[in-house]
Amino acid sequence: MVLQLFVEIFALTTFEKSEGSLVMKKRICVISLVLCIFLLGTGAVSCKTKLMFWYSLGGHNGTVIESLVEDFNNSQSDILVEAQYMGNHTEIVQKLLASIAGNATPHVSTLGQRQGIPQIYDSGVLYSIDELTQRYGGLDMDDLVPGFVQRFTYRDRLVALPFANSTPALHYNRDLFEEAGLDPNKAPETWEELIEYANKLTKDTDGDGRIDQWGFNTGADTPWYVYALIGQIEGKMMDDNWNPLFNSEKGVQVVEFWSDLVHEHKVMPELMHPHVEQDFVTGKLAMLFNSIGSTGSFASQIGDSFDYGVAPLPGNLTKSVPVGGAGIGVFKSSPKEEEASWEFVRWLLSPDIMARWAVETGYVPVTYSSTHTSTIQNHIASNPNASVGIEQLDYVAAEGVNPADFEVWSGITSILEQVEADPNANIKRLLDGLADQVSTYVKQYQN
Repeated sequence: MVLQLFVEIFALTTFEKSEGSLVMKKRICVISLVLCIFLLGTGAVSCKTKLMFWYSLGGHNGTVIESLVEDFNNSQSDILVEAQYMGNHTEIVQKLLASIAGNATPHVSTLGQRQGIPQIYDSGVLYSIDELTQRYGGLDMDDLVPGFVQRFTYRDRLVALPFANSTPALHYNRDLFEEAGLDPNKAPETWEELIEYANKLTKDTDGDGRIDQWGFNTGADTPWYVYALIGQIEGKMMDDNWNPLFNSEKGVQVVEFWSDLVHEHKVMPELMHPHVEQDFVTGKLAMLFNSIGSTGSFASQIGDSFDYGVAPLPGNLTKSVPVGGAGIGVFKSSPKEEEASWEFVRWLLSPDIMARWAVETGYVPVTYSSTHTSTIQNHIASNPNASVGIEQLDYVAAEGVNPADFEVWSGITSILEQVEADPNANIKRLLDGLADQVSTYVKQYQN
């Protein structure tokens, strides 16, 4: 039967080319459809549009992604998404760049917010979201939280959609607050209060002359909190032309504040950021700047050992929180595959799916509509700490991605290590040196 259908299609195609018959064209379509249905029934071929989706979120979050993809595939009969874990945010960009060179990019991929988005877009393989909305529509851009949109903007174009995104928050031990005479329901709201609280919470509990309960520390992703602090004094890391601003007076002020936490106030241990999560859950650390996405993990590890609280970051001239995590991009392919890719991405950002994603992973919802769903509201009602991520949505502030994002991040990491190790470090000189390196990189990139 299959052979007969092929023979007939070949014959009709030949006739159609010579006669230009509309009837023959219709018959070809019908016979092709019958052939596709037959082969689908035998398992020989699928008539669905197949999409390859690369993602960079492992562990539990990767399991959630796989579950969402399975639900999407079961929700309709036209598209089949195959999800593939490609390593962390850095590893996936390396594989994406290799796939560009080999002309074998996926259809959809997560894109780390500081890992190579400009380079990928400038290679010409990535669609801007503006192009996709103009072509296929179906996405309310006003529903997206503006700060997340800004972070994934490049050359005045939105080049990826926010998706797996987070903001930093203040995690604290309510029991240690009470022991220090602090109100466990009132976290510090300013830099001054942060220092005041941290002083009261830093203790030598066993009298051996060494501090064994620290008042404050941050996660190992230290530059992220520098971005927050600079935003809180209304500063910027880079200007719109990718010129460094982190070595300005405001940048110096932030790094000096950081140094003072270690050397002057002695409330933050030097070079102990890789161990903070363990220190916090075991009660050796009272306050911690860390991702809001860590809330679920912390809660499960802490259990009933102490009363765990989460609060917005303390502010200064303003409240400001930076963007973490990854967006999601659509790569150029055939029109049919591009439209299918866009349908899949829009489904991920639909209110109920985004709400489910946020609740199951700890990432913050990136759309306003998802925050109003019963999924989010019920989650907040039973987990008050989860409300902080929603509260901070109005304070998400970010600069667009730029080609030197990684250089800035790694450079700030190195500077903070030097400042913590040396109370006499020349902060201005260190920041100026990094600014020169970044400027050189940007010039080379633009040429």
